[in-house]
Amino acid sequence: MPLDLPTLSLALFSVSLTLTVAVLYVAWGSPEEDGLGVWGVGLLLHALYYPAFMLRLEGWPVASILLTSPLIVATFALQAQALARFQGSRVRALPPLLMWVPVVLAPLAAWLLLHDNQLRS
Repeated sequence: MPLDLPTLSLALFSVSLTLTVAVLYVAWGSPEEDGLGVWGVGLLLHALYYPAFMLRLEGWPVASILLTSPLIVATFALQAQALARFQGSRVRALPPLLMWVPVVLAPLAAWLLLHDNQLRS
């Protein structure tokens, strides 16, 4: 049975959005330093990745590539920031600049490697 990419992406988007709502609902009453709100925002960006990826099937591959790159890297940066907040003083957190530089560099790298799938991946 062949997989239907739009249906699979819609399912992944729905599950990600459901998890985002649940985490942000719990984070609403929790202290800011536990990182749950930051994790929820990261999950929201992860959920938005799927519609951006689906732009490729709608004939917008360049927009899809340039949107998905910073979305997924920002998701990783927010998750790292959330984990650092959750761990508190038990771990040495990375400087924020070090976490957010890849978010700026990702679309630039995607633009430079736009027509080379092998290097972009």
